[in-house]
Amino acid sequence: MEVIGILLLVLAALSLAWVVTNIQGWPRVRVLSELHPAGPPLMNDGAVSVCIPARDEEHNLPELLASLIAQGDEVLEILVLDDQSTDGTADVVRRFTALDRRVKLVRGRVRPEGWFGKTWAGHQLSQLARGGWVLYLDADVILHPDAVRSMLTAARRYQVTYLSCWPRFVQTTWADKVFLPLLNFVAFTTFSWPLMLKRMDDEKLIISSGACMLMERRAYDQVGGHAACAGGLLEDHALARAWRRAGERSLCLDGQDVVSVRMYRGLDEMRAGFTKNFYKALRGPKRFWTFVLFQSFVYLTPFVLAPLATLGQLPSWHCWTAAALVLVGRWLLARNFRQSAWAVWLHPLAMVAMLATALSSWFSIVTGRGVTWKGRSYFQARRPAAYSRTAKLRF
Repeated sequence: MEVIGILLLVLAALSLAWVVTNIQGWPRVRVLSELHPAGPPLMNDGAVSVCIPARDEEHNLPELLASLIAQGDEVLEILVLDDQSTDGTADVVRRFTALDRRVKLVRGRVRPEGWFGKTWAGHQLSQLARGGWVLYLDADVILHPDAVRSMLTAARRYQVTYLSCWPRFVQTTWADKVFLPLLNFVAFTTFSWPLMLKRMDDEKLIISSGACMLMERRAYDQVGGHAACAGGLLEDHALARAWRRAGERSLCLDGQDVVSVRMYRGLDEMRAGFTKNFYKALRGPKRFWTFVLFQSFVYLTPFVLAPLATLGQLPSWHCWTAAALVLVGRWLLARNFRQSAWAVWLHPLAMVAMLATALSSWFSIVTGRGVTWKGRSYFQARRPAAYSRTAKLRF
């Protein structure tokens, strides 16, 4: 027990140092209106086409479209594709077309074989976009003032043709506050942000957020656009890898000052969304099981062994200290991303839920049960066609 406790303590201390390094080494997209109080310079050379795939998004679109209309002259057009919605998505877009001529409603075509819904929607939008830059946004995103201008500036500053912004996660319910911070926790304990900043051409060091992707149109066409990831569920990572394979540079920055996202409305939707993405995000069984085992051992085991060792009158200070270091890391991330501090104390509960969801995602995909999102099923094993009663028997 003591050896395990010491190992947990060492790993927790290294993890905390890793988190601190990532927080300090990951630059933010700076808001131009704050840098230039007298008025930021115009940057409409190569205007931006905003592309929004929308399927049953009548509740999210009003805030997004209002925030886009408030952007500057860099926004050339706002294209919203109604992906065969069953709610009032199209009606919402029509209301905004009357307010701003840049807003345009696009009717989505039937999805062909081999394409995922979001990638097919993105492909259709690209065929209509006319800007020198293309900004893909999820319908649950809200842009802050001067966001588009600030992102263009950041892309040019870092000399990239693909810029993804890691958003601030809007948290309104207790489930949001308890579980969503784990997205930041996983990212900051798994990836090396300073290393990714130095190696923007290495396709093995990829992280991206599909909620907000700004791409130069020339590079988008060169890498093949969404056709390069037609059969991929996570188009953001697939596009970033395709970018680097084509010799282009991509980067993901801390975009919490310019982009916010309300990812899920309710616990059931959150569970379905994470189940859909988790296993595929880790790209294979080796990475998946390494992730599950490491996260379980370092970030959950101390909270189990510490009270057990105390009850058994065994040396427990190693485990208690390891648990405290994990919570310090969680607190630093909550402070960095302006999240609720009280949820840090529920870290063990959040970890159990995350690992259970990860296993559910793995089981659903590898067994062929499939996952469902917005009325569409993915990764379901095809069942052999049933024999017709009138079919002839062959021997």
